[in-house]
Amino acid sequence: MNLDFALKDFYRKRKQNFPYVLAISLVVGFAEYFTLFTLNIGFRYMIPGGNTNNSLLLGGIGVLYSQFNNLIFYMVIALSVVVTTLTATTFILSKKRDLAIMRSLGTLPGNLHGFYLVEVIVIFFFSYAIGLMIGLVSFGIHMGIAFSLGLRLQIQSSMIYSLIHFCCCFSGVIILPGWALMKLGKQNIIKSFSKDMQYDYDASKKMELVPRWLSRFGYNLKMALINTIRRKGEFKRYMLIFSTIFAIIFSIGLGSFVMGTSTSYWIKNAQGEHVVVIGHENTVRYYSQMYRMFSDPSISVGMEDINFTNKDYLFDFESLSELELLSKIQLIDKRLVSFCNITEATRTYGITIENPLERTYGFATIGSSRTGYYPVIGVNPEALISNFEIEGEFLPNNSSVVVGDGLASQFFDDALKQGIKINNFSYGPRVSGIVIDSLYGGFAVYVNLSKFQSLLGYATDINLILLKLDSALDKTFETNLKSIINNNLGSNFTYRVLDDVFNENLNFLIINSLYPLIFIAILGCVGLLCLYNYQKGGLVDKARDIQIMRAIGIKNKHARRILFFEVLFVVVPSLLLSLALGMILNALFLFDRVQLPSIIVPFVLILVLGGFAFFFSYLGVIPIVKKINQVSIKNYEVF
Repeated sequence: MNLDFALKDFYRKRKQNFPYVLAISLVVGFAEYFTLFTLNIGFRYMIPGGNTNNSLLLGGIGVLYSQFNNLIFYMVIALSVVVTTLTATTFILSKKRDLAIMRSLGTLPGNLHGFYLVEVIVIFFFSYAIGLMIGLVSFGIHMGIAFSLGLRLQIQSSMIYSLIHFCCCFSGVIILPGWALMKLGKQNIIKSFSKDMQYDYDASKKMELVPRWLSRFGYNLKMALINTIRRKGEFKRYMLIFSTIFAIIFSIGLGSFVMGTSTSYWIKNAQGEHVVVIGHENTVRYYSQMYRMFSDPSISVGMEDINFTNKDYLFDFESLSELELLSKIQLIDKRLVSFCNITEATRTYGITIENPLERTYGFATIGSSRTGYYPVIGVNPEALISNFEIEGEFLPNNSSVVVGDGLASQFFDDALKQGIKINNFSYGPRVSGIVIDSLYGGFAVYVNLSKFQSLLGYATDINLILLKLDSALDKTFETNLKSIINNNLGSNFTYRVLDDVFNENLNFLIINSLYPLIFIAILGCVGLLCLYNYQKGGLVDKARDIQIMRAIGIKNKHARRILFFEVLFVVVPSLLLSLALGMILNALFLFDRVQLPSIIVPFVLILVLGGFAFFFSYLGVIPIVKKINQVSIKNYEVF
């Protein structure tokens, strides 16, 4: 009986139910699309060329992007629950007149609860099914584009996440609308005819301080205030929806800005601009490729590709001492690079075990003795070009090493509490620091140059020199540099400016920080729909009010302004609330070792968001006024 009534009522009033179905379907579709996007594409696969390099962005930058994705994911789930719950509640409140009529005819409150709660559940299931289809189709289109660009990805199912999402939304649909139904079932029948307006609203009552102050700015503003106060419940529901949508858009926009600024800053410090590398042509080529591995997953350099310590690649810096006479050079960074067999050193330490009866002592071991071949780079800390973002210390002595963030996250359990064993030399230094690095995707190891030379059995030999220039390379400097290299090292040695590689890595980070714009566009559409439905809600009541005002001489332009001000009273507080909420969420999820933007940036973002909201709010008023003009007197008692 309940299901039969729900299906018939749903079909009978399908035109009125369509906005509810559409609102739920869009947020469910967006949540499903984003879940699939995060699982299968995400920020790590936004460029063509395959995915042969599994080390891509597995370090500190990857952690930042993962935190950002988690922030969006949780907020999207929250948005789905909020919109679904409040849409279902609004649907129940729109049935107040029907409930009152059925109760006056003798229908028991318990039966009414069953009738309309089942109808809410039917609308939810129908909307959720459409939303899933929208999400799957949207992601299918996105995947088609990805495959056409050369990406080859293993598709992962989102079934578990979809089930969690469904349970959260379904719980919201049952709890709040169910509570609203129980409350309406006990309400006086006469009071139920007031629909979403307060049954005891007194128009002669003086406004409170703030509304009274605002009402002095014109008749249109005063009427909009009165209408908003009359439908206070509707105002609160839509304010919560708008606040959630605006908070997500603001958080995504601010987070994208923070990520782009921070990651670019970190890589700029790690790699540097106007850097020239000098060495054997093979050494220079593969060393520059090791930097390109950061942004191009198709590149992989290993010990089978090049032996950096080949005697033909080594040279003494003294043979290039003329470089110190060139005025354009700010810093000379001597390096010795070699692939080495590295083992993660385990560490055992004492721990205190607390239990209800006594305190005991035991031992814990960190590390799994992982082994692999990675580039070890001997550097002089005092003449280092890179100004790494570092946790810990950079080579305080000869018995320490520094590892890249990718290696720290994938090769160690807790890098700063452990060490490594360079098996080639039975050398076991501790890890003194972790750096955010673009070289070899963050999987390089840095050691003191003099110590590494002694381990390899070289007195002063190196295989690379990095020059930090004060500006871009010019022809005069290039001619002098070529002459010094050819005269002292031979024709097999060369140089290369690394600015093109640096720009590739920088552009890669900038592009990846822009992908959330997709979600901002989708959320913007959802927000516009909510703005439209806010105006469309209670359409007949608004039509009655406006036609009464027309009878006393109001013009169409005043009606549009009144409706526009009604939207502003929801949008403005929502924007302010979203500014505070977005700042808090970004601080909790992202503001850890990142480059904070100027305090002006969040306010500029919220002003831009507010500008779009005001513009589209005004445009949305136009079709609403046209619909009001089409509503006749006979429609007043139908809804």
